[in-house]
Amino acid sequence: MLSERPLVSDAVVRVRDLGKEIHNSVFGRILRRTIRRAGWGARRMLGALPEDGDETAYRLGLIREDQSQKERTYSFSWGRMSYLNLGDLRAQYRDIFLKGQYEFTPDNDSPTIVDCGGNIGMSVVWFHLRYPQARITVFEPDPTSATILRRNVARFPFRRTDVLEAAAWVSTGEINFEATGGVDARVASGGGISSVKSVRLAEALPGEVDLLKLDIEGAEFEVVIDLCNTGAIARIKNIVAECHVTQDKVADFLEMCQVLRKNDMRICLSEAKTRTSLHGAEVSAPFAGLRGGQFLVELYAWR
Repeated sequence: MLSERPLVSDAVVRVRDLGKEIHNSVFGRILRRTIRRAGWGARRMLGALPEDGDETAYRLGLIREDQSQKERTYSFSWGRMSYLNLGDLRAQYRDIFLKGQYEFTPDNDSPTIVDCGGNIGMSVVWFHLRYPQARITVFEPDPTSATILRRNVARFPFRRTDVLEAAAWVSTGEINFEATGGVDARVASGGGISSVKSVRLAEALPGEVDLLKLDIEGAEFEVVIDLCNTGAIARIKNIVAECHVTQDKVADFLEMCQVLRKNDMRICLSEAKTRTSLHGAEVSAPFAGLRGGQFLVELYAWR
């Protein structure tokens, strides 16, 4: 009997090693993902809310695209959100909730956040979930998006949120605007489809700002340069700006970086993502990875 123990031990070791090999193999990864998704599917059939970000992303991927642009709702783990464009909803959830696009470390428990380009409110909800005592001012000029934004915010007990249906801009009054109901609504340089209210951001900041978030479809360059020229930038501690860089905006992008540095702000740029859907003339480029000479880049600035 004693002689059988080493054989048993060797068998156990071999089985254990085989299990590790399977676990770490491509087959093992596929098997685990299949089992995990089967569990998510069962939970979905039972009407249970998603437990984590991966399950939420999986469920969003199952929703069929609808080109009708009718308002619909989706129930996240934190509550129900109305939306128009499913692609926008998926992208915002991925960038804001999964990737932590706007995560920062404030130096107080009640940060003041200015959200320019609030769209339907995904960023506003994330800010409140992450920073429960935050005071948030959100600008959204697209009438359709602003209506949904207000509806989404009203579903939650957010008492320190001001929604302004206006474009954050370099002057106060009215401005040409191309309203789409999606994340690509923008200030129009020529004859806009409609006119909307605009507010000069440099004159509308609510005191000292812990975070300025800018996703305003190409208007960020003029707005930041105006903040710097007026001295209002001194009241802003941190900035996250999605920069929409077309070839006719390259000079503005570089100037924005320069004026931020002159105003004692450190800056860092994330990896550029090429886009062919940005508003602006496309140009041919000899590089396979640069389609149309247009790109999105996230700019981070802080003191």
